[in-house]
Amino acid sequence: MNTVFTYPYARNFYLRHPFKLIKHFCANIKYAWQRATKGYCTQDTWDIDVWFLKTMPSMLYELAEKGNSYPEQLGFSSRAQWARKLRDIANDLYKCTEEAADQLNEFSEAYFTDVYNRELAKKYLDRRIEIYKEQEVIREEAFQELAKYLPYLWD
Repeated sequence: MNTVFTYPYARNFYLRHPFKLIKHFCANIKYAWQRATKGYCTQDTWDIDVWFLKTMPSMLYELAEKGNSYPEQLGFSSRAQWARKLRDIANDLYKCTEEAADQLNEFSEAYFTDVYNRELAKKYLDRRIEIYKEQEVIREEAFQELAKYLPYLWD
């Protein structure tokens, strides 16, 4: 999960611009306070989709591993069966992240090594569009499953 205490620039940048470090540190304290009091911070609202797709799979994995109960009324006969369903939903949501898209794109590593190669850039972007379309289908299915089980996501 993305923490509040990450640095947007190379560490040696702050040696040349110490006031940026102080400004960045103060902002991180503010974001940490917002997360502690509200559960989210201003940074999270800048990309709600990214925040959701980073947070929800982690929460579902944790519930699958540490949860004690399962909804028998939905036809789950064991705790392991319920945990498997939660992990499946979490895996589907993870497949929709930018990180997963980069892992699926076979041109990703070569593209970021040689960004000025137009032919490679075209292949990378075409594959990226295909992956986004695949992710849309997966995301829709995962959200339908999540909506179906949302009232039962408690322990």
